[in-house]
Amino acid sequence: MATLTTTQPLPRRKRRKMDQAEAKTEMKRLLAQRRFAGHRVIRKTIDIIKILVIVALGGVVGKYAVTGFYDTVLETHQPLVRYTIECLALATAIVLYGHHRARRGKPTSWGTVYFLAGLVATLGIYALVIHLLRPELATSTYPLETNTDLWHWTVRNATVRNIFMRDWPEGLFGGLFGVFYGWNTLKRRSKHHFMTRLFKGWLCNLEEEDRSVTSWMVWLTPVLIVVFGLPFAILAWHGTLFGTDIHAWVHHLVPWHANLPLNNQQSNLLAKAQDSVTASLPMFIIGFASARWFGRVPAFGVIDEYQEYLALRRVAKFGKRGLNGHIFRRGILRWYQSTGYQLALIQEYNFGQHNGDPVAYADARLATYDHGLVVPLRLAQTLIWVLVPVGMYFLMVVAK
Repeated sequence: MATLTTTQPLPRRKRRKMDQAEAKTEMKRLLAQRRFAGHRVIRKTIDIIKILVIVALGGVVGKYAVTGFYDTVLETHQPLVRYTIECLALATAIVLYGHHRARRGKPTSWGTVYFLAGLVATLGIYALVIHLLRPELATSTYPLETNTDLWHWTVRNATVRNIFMRDWPEGLFGGLFGVFYGWNTLKRRSKHHFMTRLFKGWLCNLEEEDRSVTSWMVWLTPVLIVVFGLPFAILAWHGTLFGTDIHAWVHHLVPWHANLPLNNQQSNLLAKAQDSVTASLPMFIIGFASARWFGRVPAFGVIDEYQEYLALRRVAKFGKRGLNGHIFRRGILRWYQSTGYQLALIQEYNFGQHNGDPVAYADARLATYDHGLVVPLRLAQTLIWVLVPVGMYFLMVVAK
């Protein structure tokens, strides 16, 4: 491995504040290094297509990943004793896997391990306690025999349960997924959201923050996303934030205050997929809007930090093959990557060149990252692609 030639301590790049003219000039300078789609019209067309793909992908991932998680954890009709055993077994497996990774010298976030294990174990213990109290608590409406009964008994308001704890999070997560994959750190440093001042010096400070995002920030971020996005969702659900024309149009498209039942008697899977989307479309749209305008703000710092990590990781893996590799060779840049991610890759590669060798520099920088950032977010990325097919199965095959 090459040795870094810089005489400075291993630095974290300062995220200095930029005005919009500076950001635009810097973006043009960096993107000029791409060897594909050099013509302006072609480049703009590809960028528009990528934006549309990111929005569509966010919608699919948000819809089916949240459904997969929701139905697997809460709606599988598992007897409470079995559910308790499954939860406690999973919590034990999480701890054992953490120890296994640590013994092999792999990155391990003990905060993440014990937080997840404690969360799963608490759910199992709660199910066991309710099972033991069942003779006093069960009714004909809530027999409390399965985890589904337990969920419906815990949150008895069907509107809250189905609209605000399922449909809205689907849109919210889909919107955040799109924000993450379309993230452009240069644009964000030159165009500040007015609410970021609430987090000055903490999660959202992209101008001068010089410390790593840690595990407690990562786990607190989803809570803050809901806190910031929910007021908008409630007002929009009641029609307060929309004009009468827009509200009437969406109301005509799908009944506003209730979901349509899925028509799973259809044999065509494409028709079932369409039903699974239109059945909750109003709240899904509101969730998407919540992520776009308010919910994403507490996640700015985490998203920016993780994009930087992913860029360094790719430079470390493919840096020897050259930044400006042809699109048909396995170089650092690919034509289908979002423009924001391409900018991060070029920027990190160039910064590494100034310090002797891009790959050696990226490896050294990667070693400084807090596992509390890397482990939970990489775990989330993996789970997404597991939960999406699970959610499709529940909505298109199981749901009636």
